[in-house]
Order: sequence, then C-alpha cells, then structure tokens
Amino acid sequence: MIVFDTYYKFNWSFIADNFITLLFISTMFIVFFRYKSDKSLKIGAIVYASSYILSNFAYSMVEVLPEGNLVGPEFFYLQWVMYEALTIILCFMIHLTMKVQHHEGVVNAYRLSCINMASCLAMHYLAVFQSLPEHWFYPVYSVTVNLTALFIIFLFAFNIKWSVSECFSKYRLS
Repeated sequence: MIVFDTYYKFNWSFIADNFITLLFISTMFIVFFRYKSDKSLKIGAIVYASSYILSNFAYSMVEVLPEGNLVGPEFFYLQWVMYEALTIILCFMIHLTMKVQHHEGVVNAYRLSCINMASCLAMHYLAVFQSLPEHWFYPVYSVTVNLTALFIIFLFAFNIKWSVSECFSKYRLS
C-alpha cells in the first residue's frame, strides 16, 4: 500500500521557487562561460539571477517575522510587482550607464517580467478587492509566473535573439 502522507507534506511551491532560483544561478554561469563577448546578456543574467535570489531570501525572511508578513497580506502581490519592476529598472539603468545596447533576449525578459507584473496585479485585485477565496485565475497565475521565469532562463541560456517585430514582418499578410 502506498502512503501519500509525505507527498502532501511537501511544499511544492517552495520546491519550484528554489528550483527556478537554482536554474537562474546556473544560467548566469552558462552565460558567463559560453557567451563571453555579449555584455548585455551577462548584465541581464546577473540582474535577473540576483533579483530571484534576493526576492526568495526576502520572502523567506518575511515568513520568519512574528506576524508572518512585513507589510500586511493586502500588499503580498504588490511586493512581487515591486520586485519585477525593480529588476527591469535596475537592468535598464545598468545598460544605460554602461552604454550597452540591449540584447533581444534581455528585451524579451523585460516583456515577460511585465506579464508577471500584470498577473500579480490581477491576483492583487482578485484577492484583496474582490476577496474571492477561489477563482479560476489562481492556478493560471501560478503557471504563468513559473513559465515566464522558465522562459527568461531559456532566453538567457540559449542566447535567443528572436524579435517580436521580426516575426510580424516575416508573416505579414499584405
């Protein structure tokens, strides 16, 4: 007979977050050793890996506090919006100060971060303003956040230079 007690005791969210963080760290090393001449990709990999490490560390520190949260449960999803926004701003500012042209993979990472921010804002609206205990968007949010993180890792690790504008210009109907 199979006992599923240990299966239900695992915190799968914790495992997924740490797995994605480890992938960001390994991707940063891949970018450094594989794409030595691409400064923009290195900057993006460092900033995104640092962001995920620091946000996971900050989130685990928040769980240790006596109340279990730093700014209150009504600001939980807004914290993640702030992390994503600061990541984009920091990466953009480093590119700007170093006068480095953005790699197409970094630009796509910005776009994916904006998708994360939009889904966090939608979750904030549903959880705080609507106070809905269950909604169809909750599992969609979880999948969206993890998939966009994996896509960002994929963009950096494989040096993807795919451009949205190129795609539309290739497949124009006229």
